[in-house]
Amino acid sequence: MKLDGREREEFALRYLPLVKYVVSRFYIKETSSITREDLFHWGIIGLMEAIDRFDENKGVKFETYAIRRIEGAIKDALRREDIFTRGQREKYKRLMNIIDTLEEEEIDEKTIADKLGMDLNSYQEFLEEINPIVISSVEELLEERGLEISDERESIEDQVVNEELLENLKRAIKRLSDREKQILSLYYYEGLTLKQIGLVLGITESRVSQLHTQIILKLRRMVRSEWEQA
Repeated sequence: MKLDGREREEFALRYLPLVKYVVSRFYIKETSSITREDLFHWGIIGLMEAIDRFDENKGVKFETYAIRRIEGAIKDALRREDIFTRGQREKYKRLMNIIDTLEEEEIDEKTIADKLGMDLNSYQEFLEEINPIVISSVEELLEERGLEISDERESIEDQVVNEELLENLKRAIKRLSDREKQILSLYYYEGLTLKQIGLVLGITESRVSQLHTQIILKLRRMVRSEWEQA
């Protein structure tokens, strides 16, 4: 998009609420070394990149394109930032190794907590801590394979495009519990924040964050298992 300096600034101000919306969908634990101000700063960088790179001839709405760029900028920054302590980093590596060895039916909070040598409350708090770093979106599961999710979707199962390559992910989502699918649908399809999902389900925002992280860890294992067997 070709804009002069003043037009670019006015355009950015007009779409600044998109940055606020994207930031509101990230959960940051109060004790984290990063803040929502950090996310907002990175989100603005993403918005400016979206303005500079947007091609209106491709038939995509600017809002849709900008949200993806803003989310991408924040996630890239989170991956660059070293927000873990040494102990958290080692625990995170152990967690990922443990999940890779579990059968699908074993992937629950209590089993993983026991294998990590943690009580359930400590494990749930750890899920909150790693939420910003865990690949905490269904889209990124696909990006690992160079695939994408369509912006035209009717339900969480129907979001997936390219049936031949993504049938495994669709099957994995269908095997989740009704509550797990509900959380994914509210977050990815309805676009609700974790706080809003908590109000719908009658639980706290922090608990939604824990469940969301656990669901994505479970989904990653299920999908990778199917890809390995394919």
